[in-house]
Amino acid sequence: MVSVRDLVKAYESLDKADLRVLRIVELGHRRHEYVPVELVLAYSHMPKTAVSRSLAKLNWLGMLVRRVGPYMGYKMTFLGYDCLAIHTLRKRGTIEYISSAPIGVGKESVVYMGGSADGERYVLKFHRVGLTSFRNVRKLRTWLGDRRHVTQLYESRLSAQMEYKALALLNGRVNVPRPIDVNRHVVVMDHIEGLELYRLRSVEEPRRVLEAVVDNAVRAYHMGVVHGDLSEYNVLVDVEGDVWLIDWPQWVPTAHGSAQALFRRDVERIASFFAKRFGTSMDLDKVHAVSGTATSMDVDAVVDEILKRVEDELREE
Repeated sequence: MVSVRDLVKAYESLDKADLRVLRIVELGHRRHEYVPVELVLAYSHMPKTAVSRSLAKLNWLGMLVRRVGPYMGYKMTFLGYDCLAIHTLRKRGTIEYISSAPIGVGKESVVYMGGSADGERYVLKFHRVGLTSFRNVRKLRTWLGDRRHVTQLYESRLSAQMEYKALALLNGRVNVPRPIDVNRHVVVMDHIEGLELYRLRSVEEPRRVLEAVVDNAVRAYHMGVVHGDLSEYNVLVDVEGDVWLIDWPQWVPTAHGSAQALFRRDVERIASFFAKRFGTSMDLDKVHAVSGTATSMDVDAVVDEILKRVEDELREE
C-alpha cells in the first residue's frame, strides 16, 4: 500500500500537463480499459513530445500502467485516481492536509485523518472497491444491479457517491458522521472521536448502548435507508457514550426487495454481538414489528441520481 506521504510527494511532483494527461486517461476509461495513446494525443491539444513525457513520467510514478499489444494504451491505477481526487479537494478548499498514516484499513477502503485551512478535522475515506476481492464485493452492491460493466475505479467512485448520499439523507436525524464533500472515490466527513464496538471489552450500561444502536437503525429505516452490513465493526462509541453508525456504501432503499431481510440481519447481528460480549439482550420482535412503515424511495431513481452525478462530475472537472 502506498503511504499518503508517498502519495503527496508524487502529487506535488505533477505539473499541469501531467494532471491534464491523467484527466484524459480518466475520461478515456469510459470506453477503454487501456486508453490508446492516440486518444490522449487528440484530446490533450499538447505537442506529442509533451504528452509522451507525461505518460512516461506517470507510468514511472505508478499512476498509469502501460500495455503494448494491438495498440499502446494506458490504464489508471488507484494512485493516479487518488492524486486527481486530492487535487480537486484541495482546489475546492475542502482539505489542506492529510495524515501520513491511515487511521483505518478495510477490505474496501483506506481511511486517513485530514483537515481544512481553518483547523477543522476531517476523515478522508478512500474507497477501494475491488482492491482485494472485486467479484465478491460486487455481489454486495445490490444498487448496481446489471447496469453495465464498470472498472474498479468507477465502481469505487459509485461506492463513495452512495455513501455520501446516505450520510446526506440521514445527517441530523440519525447518528452518522456529517458529510463534508465527495470527489471521485473519496468521501470527506466529520471526525468522531471514538472506538468501534468490537474493540471494547466493557461498556457502561450495555443495554442502553444496544438500544441506541437499534434505535438509530430503526430511524434510518423510517427515512427509507437500510444499512445492509451493520455489525460491531461499523458502530462507534464516542467519549460521551453515544453511538454512531458508519460505513454506508452498501445501503439499500427500503423499497428494495432485499431491504426487510437486510434490516433484520443488521439488528440480529448487533443483538447477537451484545449477547455474546456483554450478556445483554432485547426484544427484537418489537423492532421488526415497528419497521414495517418507511419512507418510500425508488431504487432505480436513487441509482440513476448517483450515476447522473458521476457523469456530471466527469464533464465538469
